[in-house]
Amino acid sequence: MTTTVATTEGGGRSGSERAAFYERPLCISCDSSGLRTLDRGTFGEAPHRSLLLDGIWGESPYPYLKDCEWELVQCHRCDQIFHKHLLTPEWDELRVSRWMTKEAIDRFEEERGIRTPTAAFDRARSEVDHVLRLEKMTRQMRNGAALRLLDFGCGWGHFVAIAGLFGFEAHGIDRHNARRDASRGIGTVFENLEEYRANVSQPVHAATLFQVLEHLPAPAEILRALHELIAPNGLLVVEVPDASGFRQLRNPQDLDICDGIDHVNAFTPTSLTAIVERAGFVRSRPVTAHVTADFSRVAKREMRRLVARFQGPTTHGIFRRI
Repeated sequence: MTTTVATTEGGGRSGSERAAFYERPLCISCDSSGLRTLDRGTFGEAPHRSLLLDGIWGESPYPYLKDCEWELVQCHRCDQIFHKHLLTPEWDELRVSRWMTKEAIDRFEEERGIRTPTAAFDRARSEVDHVLRLEKMTRQMRNGAALRLLDFGCGWGHFVAIAGLFGFEAHGIDRHNARRDASRGIGTVFENLEEYRANVSQPVHAATLFQVLEHLPAPAEILRALHELIAPNGLLVVEVPDASGFRQLRNPQDLDICDGIDHVNAFTPTSLTAIVERAGFVRSRPVTAHVTADFSRVAKREMRRLVARFQGPTTHGIFRRI
């Protein structure tokens, strides 16, 4: 159900308006209609209230959201957890253009330490790890050709830029205006899959979704679309927050998992594997790559890798297209 909204004169919005939401009546993974409510409330109550009032925003979303209800549900059939109601496309566009402005994102990342030299170094090292793995794992299927890569939800375009430096034919997709504008000059970044398809015809050898599926209104639909774009036996890299044990929204830490505004889907290792496999992929064991001058780091990572074999899958995985 969608709440009717009105615009004020000149296209602006009145702070007395309520934001509009629509309902996802079926499971986002298996399309079952059997959903049970785990938790519900309004955005004006704790724990959302402090996020909306004290968080870093361009324009504050609190006046528009405070009286709106949220509902966290779980599928009876496959146990997938997600928010049942999402902002309508019109209001979601307001979220990314007016609430989550470039200035707000900059301040948020600075306060979280995301832009420190150490954080930048660790991020780049991790991205080079991925580049080396993808190059080796696609070497046979490429037969000497440049690796064609699509980074869906590419953010500021860092991974697209690094992949390009390694000789990949790399493209990105990101719907956020501020991030897409900031990525200009480091590679070709498109607004959506339709624009990408209109400009790129060849199938890709690999697609990446780093911290993306938790944001998408229809994640299974995007995974199926990527399956069509990836060459047979090509790779899909997926990373999402681990929501193991998550069932309710009671504290700020819960909001980091699935707040109903930005993060709208919650995945465990099991539910992530299920939704990706339904789209036509199977989990693949990644090859090892080390980007470091510190031998002790290599030893620690190899130890963790060996232990991981006995712990099962995580919410960071590499899958092959079948």
